Amino acid sequence: MREFVLETHSFHGQHTADNISSALKQITEEWGITEKVVAVVTDNGANMVAAVHKAGWRHFPCFAHTLNLVVKDSVKAVPEVVQVLEKCRAIVSFFHHSTKATEKLKDIQQQLKVAEHKLIQSVDTRWNSVFYMLERLCEQNEAVTTALCLLGKNQLCLNAGELSLIKETVVALRPFEEVTQEVSSEKHVSASKVIPLVSLIHRAVAACEHQDSSLATQLAQQCQRRFRGIESIHCLAASTFLDVRFKHLGFRDKDNVEVLKKRLHTEMQEVYQTGQSAPTLTVSSTPTVSSASGPSTSGSIPSPPPAGPAATKGGIWTDFDMQVVSSQHHRSASSDVLIEIRRYSEEKLIPRDKDPLVWWQEHEQTFPSLSRLTVRYLGIVASSVPAERIFSKAGEVVSKKTEQT
Repeated sequence: MREFVLETHSFHGQHTADNISSALKQITEEWGITEKVVAVVTDNGANMVAAVHKAGWRHFPCFAHTLNLVVKDSVKAVPEVVQVLEKCRAIVSFFHHSTKATEKLKDIQQQLKVAEHKLIQSVDTRWNSVFYMLERLCEQNEAVTTALCLLGKNQLCLNAGELSLIKETVVALRPFEEVTQEVSSEKHVSASKVIPLVSLIHRAVAACEHQDSSLATQLAQQCQRRFRGIESIHCLAASTFLDVRFKHLGFRDKDNVEVLKKRLHTEMQEVYQTGQSAPTLTVSSTPTVSSASGPSTSGSIPSPPPAGPAATKGGIWTDFDMQVVSSQHHRSASSDVLIEIRRYSEEKLIPRDKDPLVWWQEHEQTFPSLSRLTVRYLGIVASSVPAERIFSKAGEVVSKKTEQT
């Protein structure tokens, strides 16, 4: 996969759906790609969602942003967690605003021979900063408690119940932190990971629920609300099934796989009947795959053999050769695509750290119809985080230039 910044410019006027849609359409028209947009990934802002729909494009919510909403709403719903978070923020703020307290904490860390890590303050816009704050306080609890007592701030010390709740919260939030880190990376992330990751989150949260965690219960309810019916969203389901790292194993409900296959079967028939060959898949930082050894042909769709010499010159094989030609001509697109889907399903999964686009580049001749659908679905990314990261970097560059001038 590759990514490019097509345009960055000031946005004047109100951020209404109409204005945003108009600005996006202007950019895509300048680049001549208005009709080539497969999907648009944004945050869950109502104006952004409406803008994409007004432009006539398919919209996907940023998975990382949705996870952020799941966690923030869950935390707000548990009063005892909200209270302990306020106390934790107060502890961190005390050490951050007092040089004396910071030095005292460092001295005690050295005496206790624990890692000399600074405390982390949470940020409202990033839920995982809450996780990092709590995780660090757990790690440094003994040193922090000792420093607070010596500094006469006993009221800020965490008691046994609060510390237990913090540890419980860290356990409940850890799966969400892992998933956030994965979807925020820029390597092989695509929409194909969304369904498998949601399935894994459900399992992790269910395990925490068994430990009578109130936060885990809220997280489970929010996941059900935010991700209900996600396996029925065709583009996400198709992307997962066509990712050779996951296929049907990424789904919780196998009935959804069968529904998906039927729809793919219809789409493949349309592709097959056009008679167009599959396009080459471009892979980021990967040279063109050599075909010296030749791709596997176990799943290729056979073409009708030409009438050979025996069919034109007569002889004992004439009738047989004519029957072969006739049977090939009568093969339907439906049976051919069924064979292609079945053989793809039988292919071995590749390791999760491998790029599925490389695999499809090597097998595009083996699965000609499916490979064309892969181009359609595997290019959709799961998150808008990389774009937002680039925007932040651009802001830093502009700020530095302003300072220099």
